[in-house]
Amino acid sequence: MADVTTVHTRVQPSTIQVAIQVEIPNHELRAGEAAEVLLCLSELAALIAGSDYFDLAEADPADAENWRSNALVVNQMSISPPWQILAVLPGCTPEQVQAFVEALTFMCVVVRDQQAGKKTNDDERLVKAAHLLVQSTSDVPRTPPIEKVRDIIGRLAALSIAVIGIAIRRG
Repeated sequence: MADVTTVHTRVQPSTIQVAIQVEIPNHELRAGEAAEVLLCLSELAALIAGSDYFDLAEADPADAENWRSNALVVNQMSISPPWQILAVLPGCTPEQVQAFVEALTFMCVVVRDQQAGKKTNDDERLVKAAHLLVQSTSDVPRTPPIEKVRDIIGRLAALSIAVIGIAIRRG
């Protein structure tokens, strides 16, 4: 019989998953763009999961990179158009997962406007998304990461692919 060691992380396993659909133009998914989408989603999940890892990055970049990479775990992917990602946000409460979905929804509207070249004032959506990221955190009240959200939106808008759907799946 094998010796098994259990590590208790104080984080309850979650059956809540986030389903994300990404439109692929011309049915051609480029690895660099796919990686950038996943990186942006991970950074967004890390923002909502708690500690301001951006501030921690100045002290220990390796620890911050580890936190960011563990903030969003992809369970399944399907590349057939649209690209579908099924992920979990370890360490997030159901309320935080809901806030993640709402914030990403606001952000995607801004991204679509920018990709279409619309001259709209999307600051209200951007600010709302940033507030959603901190309203359900257990940390001391944090300042909404408006500049971080603006950066992620800019990076997503520069891609030829676009997030077209976000939903919560339970079970």
